[in-house]
Amino acid sequence: MIPVFQTIFGDGKGNCFAACVASILEIRLSTVPNFCADYPDGEHWEKFREWLKPFGLDALGLFGDPAEWGDHLPASHIIVCGPNSDGVLHAVVYYKGKLVHDPNPNGQGLAKADNFGVFVPREPHKHARQLITGRS
Repeated sequence: MIPVFQTIFGDGKGNCFAACVASILEIRLSTVPNFCADYPDGEHWEKFREWLKPFGLDALGLFGDPAEWGDHLPASHIIVCGPNSDGVLHAVVYYKGKLVHDPNPNGQGLAKADNFGVFVPREPHKHARQLITGRS
């Protein structure tokens, strides 16, 4: 994970979620759509999942605080969403149930974790085969 900071701020307009995606995938922020602002009518999650397909990835959305999941979380970076201290919906990166990156330069994190997204491979057998044989 390479920390990327958001460049757009504001309730419903900020690109904190896109910055989390860019951080976890270690890509430029400019290559990640601002899903939450571009699709404010609630279809941002499906658009995000569609966008992940060329990477061979999907995302699983789960409700609650990832800290409550304990050892049941994957040992990977996840995107966690919830209100910040100002009550604005915000996204940050957790690893093993703990905050490791807040894309907002103020670094306040979340007041409460409401839900989170976990990256998963679309076709695990291809990833396993590539690891074992070096071919996909």
